[in-house]
Amino acid sequence: MGYADPVIGETMLIRRLFTAAALAAVLLPILFLGSAWWWASVTLIFLLAASWEWQRLIKPMPFQLSRVMTWPRGVVVMAVIGGLTLYGLFSNITPAYFDLFLYCAVSLFWIVAAIPLMRYQQVHRLSLWVVLFLLLAAWWAVIAARAIGIGYLLSIIFLVIAADSFAYFVGRAIGRHKLAPTISPGKTIEGVLGGAVGVLLTAAIFIQYVPWDNFFRLSWQKLGYFACLPWLTLLFFSVVGDLFESALKRAVNVKDSSQLLPGHGGVLDRIDALLPTLPLAMLITYFLNQL
Repeated sequence: MGYADPVIGETMLIRRLFTAAALAAVLLPILFLGSAWWWASVTLIFLLAASWEWQRLIKPMPFQLSRVMTWPRGVVVMAVIGGLTLYGLFSNITPAYFDLFLYCAVSLFWIVAAIPLMRYQQVHRLSLWVVLFLLLAAWWAVIAARAIGIGYLLSIIFLVIAADSFAYFVGRAIGRHKLAPTISPGKTIEGVLGGAVGVLLTAAIFIQYVPWDNFFRLSWQKLGYFACLPWLTLLFFSVVGDLFESALKRAVNVKDSSQLLPGHGGVLDRIDALLPTLPLAMLITYFLNQL
């Protein structure tokens, strides 16, 4: 994003870099050196922040649960769910196929419900319980991906980053045809195609040069050239997640979900594309391992 005043632009860049450095200083040591319990606990804190942000966005809108359930209750519910999940996860009492059911249900929501909700401008009417379910699924997927391997989790995250970055730069350079003008005027079809190129390049790098087990290599080993299908499906889901949050913010006329991350907006602004992508990636992983 450009700024007319160069001083404002420079200040915003400094804030973004400082926030990114602070997040990296917290998350990277825990990701690479911490135990699974520490990783799950710290990422739960970010999910609690995201649930608070989402409740703030839907609270002003006229539907039943937002009148009854204030944001502190929403965060408490998410904390209780997270605590019980942590206990079940590390006590080995999680019901069989719970994660598979969770990934299937959430992926079905993003396929069946998300696009109609955006099309008919009803995103802001989404029940808070559904929101908590979506966040829980993404959090569970983060834990599961890290349990497979650090490289596996990073490969999924880099897929989303590559898709978003290439879409942004290609869209700015040659974007002409709007993808969803009423939701996010800046997104273009050309940008999405550029994102697809970015995903394929990222896949090639991970397959050829990254020594860790990762999502791209597993897909390639199991499917060969058909591995492009799950990669591009995840690209599509990342776009849906991005547009979904944009539609929600547009409905309540706000620019960012919060200011928890100076220069970056809120937690939701940073993880919106990951919310549908992570659970679907783990669902695909399950089926790939059956081949």
